[in-house]
Amino acid sequence: MTRNQRIPGRLGESFAHSPHPMWVFDQETLAFLEVNDAAVRRYDYTREEFLGMTILDIRPVEDVQMLVNIALRPQRKGPTHGQRWRHRRKDGRVFWVEITREEVRFQGRPAEVVLAIEALPCDECDADQPAAFAL
Repeated sequence: MTRNQRIPGRLGESFAHSPHPMWVFDQETLAFLEVNDAAVRRYDYTREEFLGMTILDIRPVEDVQMLVNIALRPQRKGPTHGQRWRHRRKDGRVFWVEITREEVRFQGRPAEVVLAIEALPCDECDADQPAAFAL
């Protein structure tokens, strides 16, 4: 099975060919279940490294608790757009992304598919807090 074939239909095609990082993560464990090639290139982890990590591992340490708190909240139905977060590459460099995410079932598990588009720094945000907008 080649990479990204496990994602069915049009979503799988978009996932595989997106120029922007995308991944699927397990809502209960926060583990990465699948990542596209753009994520591998942007974050500089191998696909295998990603699949051994959780979404907490690509966040600056000071943003992790906020992400955990948000991840534990009930989610709205349908896609969520415009969440701004700081992410961290393998080399430790931090950068801003704007997230679009949607709940899916993946390999029989509750999951979310995420699209991360690099964004300009958030000037209006408190430098010590991520700018995750209300979910």
